[in-house]
Amino acid sequence: MICRLCLHQGTDDFISVLNNDHIVEKIRECVSIEIADNDDLPTTACTSCIQKVEDWWIFKDSCLKTNNVLLELCREKVRRRDEPESEVKEVIIVKEELREPDSSYICEICSKRFNTCLEHLEHQSTHNGSPVYKCDKCEEVFSSRDDLVEHDRNHKLPCPKCGKLILKTSLKLHLVLHTDKHMCPQCSSRFTSNSTLQQHIITLHTSQRDHVCETCGKRFASKTAMTVHSRSHSDERLYKCKSCDYAGRTASALYVHMSTHSQETCVCEVCSKIFKSNRNLNDHLRRTHRKEKNHQCTRCDKKFVDRYRLTVHMRCHTGVKPYVCRLCDKAFIRSDGLKDHMATHGDRVWYPCEKCGRKFASKKGVTRHNCTGEIA
Repeated sequence: MICRLCLHQGTDDFISVLNNDHIVEKIRECVSIEIADNDDLPTTACTSCIQKVEDWWIFKDSCLKTNNVLLELCREKVRRRDEPESEVKEVIIVKEELREPDSSYICEICSKRFNTCLEHLEHQSTHNGSPVYKCDKCEEVFSSRDDLVEHDRNHKLPCPKCGKLILKTSLKLHLVLHTDKHMCPQCSSRFTSNSTLQQHIITLHTSQRDHVCETCGKRFASKTAMTVHSRSHSDERLYKCKSCDYAGRTASALYVHMSTHSQETCVCEVCSKIFKSNRNLNDHLRRTHRKEKNHQCTRCDKKFVDRYRLTVHMRCHTGVKPYVCRLCDKAFIRSDGLKDHMATHGDRVWYPCEKCGRKFASKKGVTRHNCTGEIA
């Protein structure tokens, strides 16, 4: 799935915008984007963008209310211009009505109190931007409240149902996965929205693949999926790294690249292999050493170490063959099956090792090749 507002890709923490007329209206008012189901553009948005739209909507409503109060105050001044004393009293009354009980502004650095927001904000500059805003969940310290608020949004909370750590803004949507609201009738998989459920049914339980990549012949269940895939063939690199000159064709390619800038060094206690992040280390432990198989097939009870292998296995039951030969229309369950088949047409691409000349069927094969430097 892809977010209409920020192009973020993923499978979790997305909602179908068209299912909520209020969100459609807010997005239209906020960024002037009209989301409809007849223009072949994504109709989903990530929960992070939805939260930003909601925050903007609340801010706009607050601004309008404030403006109405000030306009009414100006009208009162005009009506009472011949009564200066009454005018002053009226201004004081309006200000008092706007002020909440005990609403004095307190500096969180030195505890000094101020009567107005403006005085409070001007006072903050006297602290020279010192990092004084401390997070109550970790040891991070920030020099401004905005930075602390932004940081706090990235803290995750444990799901009360499964214990998985989820962003606070995404927890409500995640809890939908623990209900039968959007459950697949064929395999009992659960989703956060009806649109993702329908896409799952088409992708996994039917052979419907109407959208074909013109470059490699791979078929897709939706135009959006094909459009995202087609970027892997393009020379255009829109996703730029903020830390170096790298630019990726897709958001997922940039995500993988970012691990090269990680300062973490995680070592496997079993085989001493080094990883860039705890996530990669945990994946390695689960797949290689623990061999945990938590993904079970609902048709034959076979288990797999990850969802991808289960997805590939399910094609044996559904008959779905997404990898189609562009020369003879023969289809395959796996991509390596198509690669082997292409050799029968004399169309296989070989990747040679620059040191020894040995050829491999993939770039990964060259990378994994333990070259001795001897010419093959």
